[in-house]
Amino acid sequence: MLKLTHKILIGGLLLLTSCGQATGSEKKDAIAALQALNAKTDTGITFPSYVDELGKAKIVVEKYKIDPKQKQSGAANLEIALDAHISAANLWGCSIQSRTDGFLRQCQTQELKGTRNQHPSIRPYVNELEKEVSPGFAFQHVDQNKALSLLWAEAKDSVTKVK
Repeated sequence: MLKLTHKILIGGLLLLTSCGQATGSEKKDAIAALQALNAKTDTGITFPSYVDELGKAKIVVEKYKIDPKQKQSGAANLEIALDAHISAANLWGCSIQSRTDGFLRQCQTQELKGTRNQHPSIRPYVNELEKEVSPGFAFQHVDQNKALSLLWAEAKDSVTKVK
């Protein structure tokens, strides 16, 4: 089974090949797509709807990024926001796919190890857990809702930095 990031990436790339070159409005569209996704995480969203909306936002952000003239204008912050949402979806997906408590912990550990290195928003939380329990077990004691909230806050912050 493909990981969520692979599914989103493959779907996004297939659609991008038919989209053509980006125009100046793609930046506004990318910001709007991520703001809409951010708003839905504030008001409540189901996992299937989240993955669907994330896929749509990824397509819009990728379309914006393919224009070399647009690359320097906010693309990095949009990419950070998108990556935070993808990490959140992967972490959330662990609890959806888990049939056993052991699989959930293994999946969360794998996702959070990469997430901690990639996203500064979650690093202090995991570091604090490592002080409370032995470092090898910190990932197994993560409050998923708190981790999702931290990643979503990072996504929102990154979008607000785009000028």
